[in-house]
Amino acid sequence: MNSVKRKFSKSIFYSDWVNLLKETENIDNEGNKILDFNCLIIDNVGMLSSIYKYANICYVGGGFGAEGVHNVLEAAVYGKPVLFGPEYEKFLEAVDLIERGAAAEVKNAIDLEQAFDNLFNNENKRNKWGMAARDYVLSKAGATDQIIDFIYKKRLLTN
Repeated sequence: MNSVKRKFSKSIFYSDWVNLLKETENIDNEGNKILDFNCLIIDNVGMLSSIYKYANICYVGGGFGAEGVHNVLEAAVYGKPVLFGPEYEKFLEAVDLIERGAAAEVKNAIDLEQAFDNLFNNENKRNKWGMAARDYVLSKAGATDQIIDFIYKKRLLTN
């Protein structure tokens, strides 16, 4: 994580950011604490899915390892464009998000930089991708009811 931090000059670890928020005296005219960072590196477990909502663009990890991409729906549910590595073919949601224009595969650091630049510099495109991501998630709502209905109709829980 330290090597990642060195690559992003205006980055901060989450644990350092929390401590800095408690300590800082820098306040703007609206009473908000002023911190000059644009990249938050999460250095703890269990909170990633709840912070995607604060992002403009979400990079979901795992897509460069044999196990494949992590849960892309955690970012898509917030209506965010999603980027991930090339190991995603086994994950229907990742394939669907690409097909619907809500996500993109990045094969290397150059692809990632270009995708970020492209989306950061084009608000309309970023919003279009985000809406496509959220629409995809909403289109899949009700799956639990469908499964319960199937189990009930097939009498799978009876003796």
